[in-house]
Amino acid sequence: MNSPGFEHDIFISYSHADNRPLTQGQKGWIDDFHRALETRLAALLGSNARLWRDPKLHGNDYFEDVLPDKLRKTAILVSVLSPQYMNSEWCMKELDLFCQAAEASGGVRVGDQSRIFKVLKLPVDRDKTPASMRGLLGYEFFEPDPQSGAPKEFSPEFGHDAELHFVQRVNDLAFHLRQLIELLRPAVEASAVRAAPPSGTTIYLAETSYDAQAERDQIKRELEQRGHRVLPDRSLPLNAQDFRRVVGEQLAQSQLSVHLVGANYGIVPEGESESIVSLQHALALSRRGSGAGRIIWMRPGLAGSDDRQQKFVDYLKSDADVQQGAELLQTSVEQLKTTINDTLERERQRKVAPAPQPAASAGPGRVYLICDQQDRDATAPIADDLFNQGVEVTLPAVEGDEAEIRLDHNQNLLLCDAALIYVGRSSELWLRAQLRELLKAPGYGRTQPFAAKAIVLGPPDASWKPKFRTHDAAVLLQTGDFAPEVLAPFVGELRKRGLCQ
Repeated sequence: MNSPGFEHDIFISYSHADNRPLTQGQKGWIDDFHRALETRLAALLGSNARLWRDPKLHGNDYFEDVLPDKLRKTAILVSVLSPQYMNSEWCMKELDLFCQAAEASGGVRVGDQSRIFKVLKLPVDRDKTPASMRGLLGYEFFEPDPQSGAPKEFSPEFGHDAELHFVQRVNDLAFHLRQLIELLRPAVEASAVRAAPPSGTTIYLAETSYDAQAERDQIKRELEQRGHRVLPDRSLPLNAQDFRRVVGEQLAQSQLSVHLVGANYGIVPEGESESIVSLQHALALSRRGSGAGRIIWMRPGLAGSDDRQQKFVDYLKSDADVQQGAELLQTSVEQLKTTINDTLERERQRKVAPAPQPAASAGPGRVYLICDQQDRDATAPIADDLFNQGVEVTLPAVEGDEAEIRLDHNQNLLLCDAALIYVGRSSELWLRAQLRELLKAPGYGRTQPFAAKAIVLGPPDASWKPKFRTHDAAVLLQTGDFAPEVLAPFVGELRKRGLCQ
């Protein structure tokens, strides 16, 4: 079943030199690519898509008599780029003819989608890429060898992992081709096997360094399958002024930005001193007050491959401004997916029913007394003292699954007037994580500042406790059994706001 007005859905343009097998007895790479794409498209569409390509060159009559007519009847062009393709006069003519034919059949673009798809079998010089596909996002079917840096194609001839990557890339390409084919087909002919309807949510999934590209591809694939729009939707310019302009425009359209940080520093645009990974994060950070969420992810134990990247990683981990209103994750990719979905669900619920906020009028204050489960009993005297002074005290939930406990924690951060963190047996790292949670409260929907924030460092003694300093909360030291004087500065702040007796 074809796209309306077209006899063919897809034409595969390629250099015949790229279909020569590396080893005797094997099929050519283009043969495998054509077969796999045709098979996957049929599965996704629920009906066959008609793909064609020129199996051999026929001479000038092919271009003058046969090709123009066939391209006028073709909906989509898939160009398989390689150094051989770029140097092929035939391939350049095919591309030009398709663009000319497309202009006579509705144009190269349909809405915000291009009818040209760029497949990169091997790396090509970006500056020499034809203008008609220069701004398109490509589907890379290769990766650099970790030792030599030489490009290794996604092909069974390069091992099982390369073959798996080949299948994944074909699936990504087929998924996006299916979307365009169904857009071009009448509704009555569209497949019953569809992607999720558009969610109305736009996510900026920042470009990253090559060593984190596989994780980015995986996240992008799942977000699009859930109906979310994922930006960037085109190749980012590699000069400073245009890069900042394009990224800024696309961030402005997004409700959430996700930044995957790898061990490598990444590409540095012309006229900049920082990598695209660092620059995209800086531009997202500058929009901190816009209400857009921000998630930063890196593998557990990540170390930069050079001093520049290690400095950037350390900055992300330690800078309070970075973590304000953001999620910093050093987890598995699966946990990153969960966090993205939870963040989007919170945003959806907030649109449907805005989260409650602390009352502005005077009255009993609400204090969220944050403690680790092992210190819960030690907080009893503190909770009793605050309650006796007319303060409502809430402790973290201890029953329920992880998602329920997390939701309760977020709601407590929204509803409380003040936050008090108690540290007894828990570690300094645990404390720093809780301080980051207070900084991220605006990202959960909180619109008013905390009336007071304090930390009680209780027994047992630890070498780090007397030395601990922060500007984010008052630090109160409890050296023995609890005495009300320990809380005096914190309670004083509550009294100033009329939140306790």
